[in-house]
Amino acid sequence: MQTEGDERAGETERQRWLQVDRAKLLTRGRTFKGESMFSSLPTATLRRIAAKMELRTFAPGATIVQQGDIGDSMYFILEGTCSVKWEGQALSGAPDLAAGEMFGEIALLTEQPRSVSVLAAEGSTVQAMRLAKADVKDILDQVWGGDEELERRRELLACVPLFQNLSHGELLQIATQMEEISCEDNSAVVRQGELGDCM
Repeated sequence: MQTEGDERAGETERQRWLQVDRAKLLTRGRTFKGESMFSSLPTATLRRIAAKMELRTFAPGATIVQQGDIGDSMYFILEGTCSVKWEGQALSGAPDLAAGEMFGEIALLTEQPRSVSVLAAEGSTVQAMRLAKADVKDILDQVWGGDEELERRRELLACVPLFQNLSHGELLQIATQMEEISCEDNSAVVRQGELGDCM
């Protein structure tokens, strides 16, 4: 049976949840390795994806994702600290993840097992937004052209010497940022002397 205190706590959580600009989380969330894969998406698409996010709370020490499990979602940390573990041990050189960071994004792109475990740090309750692959796959397929198109882009990137040491998942993340363009015959794609901002 819920007490009055439980009801107030639940109402406070709902109010906080309503104040979170979920679309901004998608573009501003920092990943362990860099920029958000959502940063180039149009605002309308971000809002459609953000509407699928769910608030989750994890007690101190709780496992959020387990190494070896097939990933089905990603998380955006709102409050608290998460520790990263590989084979049950703290990952050497890996900092804890904190508010404003996200993890598990490769799960939206592949069926690969989780490469690490992420837990709510001891002594830290974690509030995080969960985004499930099943909830956004159709939206992402419209934007990125589906699994086959992403794989085609990944294969192109894998042929570039600059990217040869990147993992399958890292290449897929870059593939989400690629944009196909068409050029007319004899038109310039790049010009000598211009500052380069793409490849």
